[in-house]
Amino acid sequence: MERIVTKPLKVDFHIHSVYSKYKDEYALVKENSIENIDTLVAKLNEFSINMCSITDHDFFSYELYSKLKTYENKGTLLKVFPGVEFSIGIKSDDKLKQIHVIAIFDDTDERKVKKIEEILTEQIDGPKINYENDGNDFFTEEKLITILNRINLNTVLIAHQKNSAYSVDPRSRDLSSLGKVRMNEFLTSEVFEALEFKSMKSGLFNNLFALEKNKDYEIVRFITGSDCHEWKAYPNHDSVNIDSDDFSHTYLKCLPTFKGVCMALSDFSRIKLHESLFSKDSKKLENVKLKINSEEITIPLSKGINAIIGDNSIGKSLLMHKMSNFAFIDDTKIKTGYTKYLSDNNIEIMTYFNMDNLYKFDKQGDIRERFQKNDVSENQDFLDSKYPPSPDAEVYKTIVYNLIDNVCEKIENKFSIDTEYKKLKTLVLVDKDVKNKNISTTKLSFNQTKMNGYTKVTNYLKNIQSKIDDPTKFIQSGLQSEDSDHLVKIKDTIVKLVEKYTSLEKEEKLIYTIKTAFNNGVDTFNSDIKNYKDELENLSATYEQDISDSAVIISNLIKLKKNISSKLVDHIEPKEVEVSKLCYGDYKFIRRFKNLATIDDLYLKTLIKRPLKEKVIICLDTITETELDNYLKENKDISSLKPLEKFRKALKMCVDSDLEIVSTILNKEQDDTSTLSSGLNSRNYFDIISNDQEEGIYIIDQPEDDVSQKAIKDCLLADFKKMADNRQIILITHNPQFVVNLDVDNVICMTKKDDKIEVKYGALEFEDEDEKTNIIEIVADNLDGGVESIKKRWKRYGKEINS
Repeated sequence: MERIVTKPLKVDFHIHSVYSKYKDEYALVKENSIENIDTLVAKLNEFSINMCSITDHDFFSYELYSKLKTYENKGTLLKVFPGVEFSIGIKSDDKLKQIHVIAIFDDTDERKVKKIEEILTEQIDGPKINYENDGNDFFTEEKLITILNRINLNTVLIAHQKNSAYSVDPRSRDLSSLGKVRMNEFLTSEVFEALEFKSMKSGLFNNLFALEKNKDYEIVRFITGSDCHEWKAYPNHDSVNIDSDDFSHTYLKCLPTFKGVCMALSDFSRIKLHESLFSKDSKKLENVKLKINSEEITIPLSKGINAIIGDNSIGKSLLMHKMSNFAFIDDTKIKTGYTKYLSDNNIEIMTYFNMDNLYKFDKQGDIRERFQKNDVSENQDFLDSKYPPSPDAEVYKTIVYNLIDNVCEKIENKFSIDTEYKKLKTLVLVDKDVKNKNISTTKLSFNQTKMNGYTKVTNYLKNIQSKIDDPTKFIQSGLQSEDSDHLVKIKDTIVKLVEKYTSLEKEEKLIYTIKTAFNNGVDTFNSDIKNYKDELENLSATYEQDISDSAVIISNLIKLKKNISSKLVDHIEPKEVEVSKLCYGDYKFIRRFKNLATIDDLYLKTLIKRPLKEKVIICLDTITETELDNYLKENKDISSLKPLEKFRKALKMCVDSDLEIVSTILNKEQDDTSTLSSGLNSRNYFDIISNDQEEGIYIIDQPEDDVSQKAIKDCLLADFKKMADNRQIILITHNPQFVVNLDVDNVICMTKKDDKIEVKYGALEFEDEDEKTNIIEIVADNLDGGVESIKKRWKRYGKEINS
């Protein structure tokens, strides 16, 4: 007997035999007799049916059931269940409406199964069934309850819903024919474990209906049934009504037991219309082998979700860490302690992970701790492939640097005016005519404005030139050839402009150099002949030079005054800053700048205040170099610079900080500039993992430590089920939600009894009386709250109808 589910089981719980003659046309079912059972078995094997039930209208043949059961495990057929298709009259809008309900019974009590025929035979009256219902051809609800109470077996009830649940013209005998109100009453009270349909066209809409209903609480499951009335035409209804092209069998993920069917029909994710109930990922571990007190134990692993439970400090985490050669533990003391524990308990681990097959290993509390650091980079190895390339900071740096230079130029202009004013000298008049007996000359006038202007333009153009790489390099990256040609022309134009303004700058520098050299010569000459002049001649020469210098200074002041501005910050046309984003599932993976979303007046004004002491404001009309130096916050890295350069450098350092790349993950509906409290929280982490298609084994130790109980119920269970579609999962847990509500595929329980470690394992539905193993009971006994979770998860499981 298999202990875990290794493959999906193909089922059909709606097949009719000759005993439907009491309600259906006899000619339709007359060939479906016990003498022709081989016909049905051949068809079941042809279509690889694993579990089935003959469900005749309001009747059960124990002889036919027993005969079909003899074919179990001889072909593809693994399990045959006793079953009946009941006709029930349900009151709706003060009218009785007939619906059909399939009842599948527990087959473990042979005596009670045999009694089903005895109870239903009592209703046979000649060639018809006596429904004792005023001539109606269905049982009342009260009569059905009486019959089920007398049968006294655990039962799965499946209601008909052959037409779409959305259909405005519901088919008779469908559950939806009762109307929305009554239908919802039945669904929310969970009278029926599933609804059955046949047409795949209806199935599409029925599944949409189920998805909608299951958003808040999983209450609707759909399965298919052939409703075959002529065995040789299986899986068609009969030889005339050929509908196999519009029919698909249902696959259940469960063991071939009644308990397994109960559990499968209580979980939407265990029911599929195809065989892909497990991941196709080849990176999985088939089993775990270990020795305990020299006894070798092999624990098979499911391709889906394996949950390790058991006593505290029994070695559950140790097992995973040892199997990975302690690759995820840095603390030597912990490694030593684990090794000692294995030795003391005479445990030898014989199975090790192929590390290339691991998707991730999240240690206990690892995820929560990681995100409490408020640093997404801690998850960069996992998240990198989901982020877009970072936006280019250099483009925006150039823009803001130019704005800073403009501000500093205004301040520099004010300082230049102050400097020029200081150059003005007091003129000493000579009250006598003086004839210069010696040769004398005055210096040439000049200023650096033009030269400095060309230098700024040249630097600006060179900065652009440095940013333009060879465009042809990017053709392979997607740059179209015609656009590459345009960029080549732009690059050539910038090169020519750089050459032009470099030449103009050189000319001005040459003129400046010549004039400076000439004036230096004049200064030397005047100094040399000073001793040869009398006092009046020297005074006259000084006066003439001062007059000449003052004229230049006044000329410079006039030019500087023209450029002066009362505003430190001019109006800036707002420019939105690029945000790089990629959508992944319900999330946006964003890379943006830390503190720069829009370049505008407000940003620049705020930026200017940052290097300044509190409550300090720069007034352009009055600011002096000394004041600016006093206004600046202390910064040892730039303390040796002059005040204005300190200010400029401090501003650019702030910009560099603002342009650092920040990685964040947002919900789709959030604004791109929003932030999550920790960049990425544990809840979102699991959601993203569930959408990730990367292969490999995922190991997680006690995920309940990383999220709230509510988040487990509302989100994580669905995330883990989705994850299991892509990879094998091994989780260690003490939380019953992660076992019972998650409906794990394999439970591995490690306990210690009389100083001996015991290991038991199997699917949730697995039980074996001989070895006294019942996984559900083990879960109830070993997990706090396990009993309550089981009661909530499977309301009907394990109780008699009349209990």
